[in-house]
Amino acid sequence: MSTAYKPTDYPGVRYREHPTRRRGARPDRYFVIRYAYAGKMHEEALGWASDGYNAEQASQVRGQLRQNQKLGRGPCTLAKMRAEADIARREAEEASKAKDELPATFNALADAYMAWAKGNKKDHASDERRLRLHIRPVLGPLALGKIRPAQIEALKDGLVAKKLAPASVVHCVVLVHMVFSHGRRIHGQAFADLVGENPTTGVKLPKVRNGRTRHLKKPEVEKLLAQARRTDPLLHNIIMLCLYTGLRRGEVERMQAMDVDTEAQVLHVRDAKSGDSDTVDLPDFLLPLLTRLTDGLDPGALVFPSWRTGGELKSISVRFKRLVDSVKFNKGVTDKRHMVTFHTLRHTYISRLVIQGVDLRTVQEMARHRSFAMTLRYAHLAPGGKRRAANRQEQPGSNVVPLLAGIRRRS
Repeated sequence: MSTAYKPTDYPGVRYREHPTRRRGARPDRYFVIRYAYAGKMHEEALGWASDGYNAEQASQVRGQLRQNQKLGRGPCTLAKMRAEADIARREAEEASKAKDELPATFNALADAYMAWAKGNKKDHASDERRLRLHIRPVLGPLALGKIRPAQIEALKDGLVAKKLAPASVVHCVVLVHMVFSHGRRIHGQAFADLVGENPTTGVKLPKVRNGRTRHLKKPEVEKLLAQARRTDPLLHNIIMLCLYTGLRRGEVERMQAMDVDTEAQVLHVRDAKSGDSDTVDLPDFLLPLLTRLTDGLDPGALVFPSWRTGGELKSISVRFKRLVDSVKFNKGVTDKRHMVTFHTLRHTYISRLVIQGVDLRTVQEMARHRSFAMTLRYAHLAPGGKRRAANRQEQPGSNVVPLLAGIRRRS
């Protein structure tokens, strides 16, 4: 094979001919380019004419490299140019492959989200229920590229028409938002190109007014406990614990014997709502009850297990509703904010602290509120706070007296 290179009509472009291989009537030609870079002469091979190269193309490539050198941007050698082209090609192939793997419908996208949620979200069962009952029947079969804010508005209007509580409507729309956000996070730009902006963006959500306003008065507490003592002793003990510690239902269900430290007079809260472990100070009068409930239990044993399964007790809300109905606390009450539910026990605990004059920062710590704004919802219960503050102001000196006489109305 001849290695002698011949010049072309283009500066810096040369070629050599293959001794036997032909391209048409001519021998196959191998093109190279020469150029100066970083004080050195570089010679790099472009390729054979049989692969589609010619002298004009070689000159264009050389010209582009020299232009990049002058501007100080882009690849300055043919090797770097080819490396960047390879990267771009691989990215295009990966994007094409990702596009082929994109879920076609909302149902497929929701399936992928739930597979992730089951391993990463503690409340994934709620997501599954909302998808099954409220979201999949409306959005499920729709192609992802066809879901726009108009479809989300229709979903929202349908939920309102079903008389779902505003908070439930909000939860459903937020869940749709999370499903699409998960798709964008997993599939990247290909998903964004298909779907565009998250379709929940700009959808106005109903205003949620679900703050509980009712707390139990002392006679109601005594009546509730007396009835529970007669009809459901286990529930009586749970009510006592929640009324005087502010525990949430899930925290009671997960409570183990090792969580009760009667010596330090604290209760370790397992998997608190904040996501971290927490502690609650125990009043003296609860210590005998907790000692009796945990006496003889293995450290990992549940304090309130289900007698049927031995696992977590899941009937607390149902049993509490039955108890409340028996004492007619909700008779004639139609506003859910005024109804007595199991969460009313925690609401009563916090309300009682404020009414007794405990400062709100301490209340925040005892209630384990993540933000002070949550505690401020109870500020109106503080006894005479505004009146006391008004009277604490510095009074004027003895030589300053109110001017009562001689007051004239300006015309």
